[in-house]
Amino acid sequence: PHLTYPEARKCRRRIIIHRGPTNSGKTYGAMQAAAAAKTAMFCAPLRLLAWEQYERLRNGHQRAELLTGQEMYTCADATHLACTVEMTDFSRHYDVAVIDECQNIGSAERGWAWTNAILGARADVLYLIEDGSATQLLQNIAKVCGDDVEVIDHQRLAPLHVQREPLINFSHLREGDCLIGFNRRELFNLKAQAEAATGLKCAVVYGALPPDVRKAQATLFNDPHSDYKLLAASDAIGMGLNFDIGRVIFSTVWKFDGTQRRVLRPTELRQIAGRAGRYGSRYAVGGEVLAMSESDTEVLQRAL
Repeated sequence: PHLTYPEARKCRRRIIIHRGPTNSGKTYGAMQAAAAAKTAMFCAPLRLLAWEQYERLRNGHQRAELLTGQEMYTCADATHLACTVEMTDFSRHYDVAVIDECQNIGSAERGWAWTNAILGARADVLYLIEDGSATQLLQNIAKVCGDDVEVIDHQRLAPLHVQREPLINFSHLREGDCLIGFNRRELFNLKAQAEAATGLKCAVVYGALPPDVRKAQATLFNDPHSDYKLLAASDAIGMGLNFDIGRVIFSTVWKFDGTQRRVLRPTELRQIAGRAGRYGSRYAVGGEVLAMSESDTEVLQRAL
């Protein structure tokens, strides 16, 4: 398959694998390098993340473009591109390319997009960001492609604690809590129950929200002076979106993945749970993770 991209094979690429858990800063350094480069591409797992990096690049006075399945914002003489991984640009050479959440190369539904992006990105330096579960595969791909490869390990920047007792009553919620659900109906049900039990307002974030609405909801929750002290969110928050979360609370550890209803994999649970106690947030002294039933608590303890 690597021969499918002959232009990429003409490049002498240097691949740098940044691996580590959520909230370890593994993406930060790569994005700093991308922002400082003359030309760069960032490939995101979600359009919300592509949008977030696009805005960050523009705020840094870069001539940036955005390309997702839903949006396309072009710029004359653009030097930087933020895109979803499915929309990776294979037509242009970049000084730096960053491909985020590369453990998704193992996904039955979307793994092809990461495979193509990693094989076909034309860049002098290619940063591959992952949680550590895909390192061997990524190294093998680099070897087949004839690329130089280096692995950099990252450790979590703030502690994370799993609570042994489940949250059995919505009245026990507190400011900074994030309730996890896996479809729109679940999320709005969680929001209604949380607001009724606590009197606190609850923001809602999920993958299908338009970027401007997502940004508005995130701002409401992150602003310490806002009335919105709680958050109901889908697993979209596990993919790098930044929220000031004190506790991640799983309403369930079961998810319908489009084919079947199944328990979340340990890597998926760790990805979501790791959003609690983000480094640099007001909860950086330590995040907490808990479930809403004893059986789900046992699943969390085994995974984390």
